[in-house]
Amino acid sequence: MTQSNLKDELLKQNGHTALDQEVSNLRRLVEAEQRRARRLTIWTISVWILWILMLALGLGLPYVQARSNGPHVTSTTQPIQDTPTAAQLQQQQQRVNHSGGGSALAAAVGVMLLAVFLVMPFAGIVLTIMMILARRSASFGQIRASLASIDVQLRLALAAQQPPPNRNG
Repeated sequence: MTQSNLKDELLKQNGHTALDQEVSNLRRLVEAEQRRARRLTIWTISVWILWILMLALGLGLPYVQARSNGPHVTSTTQPIQDTPTAAQLQQQQQRVNHSGGGSALAAAVGVMLLAVFLVMPFAGIVLTIMMILARRSASFGQIRASLASIDVQLRLALAAQQPPPNRNG
């Protein structure tokens, strides 16, 4: 056997291919953890931005509506009201009947938006904690992969420096 063939055989016996495979598996795990951390970061930022937008709309819309209506003028006297006729009463009743379904739908949507608005900070907090833990796990995974790579390089260097075993005697 030549010197290079012997060295290759010794490296294979020392688990060179198994070590390379372990390091590549560890690197794939680290990449998967990093992808998970990125996804959690995107979700966390999205939830907080959406909650802040809802808060701004909830506080800003009433202000804008009040400003667009102009100053509210109060009168000191009450206008004289005519007694409504039967036709006017019927028209008012029809308007109430037609708008009743819309107001129930608007109330349901309003309640749902309020529930989402109240739940979003808790979801944001949970996502933030999960994101921090995922990033930490990915960082530790990177450190483990780097240490495993250094370990493999040291083993290969030590195996290359050791003289081949003497079988003569």
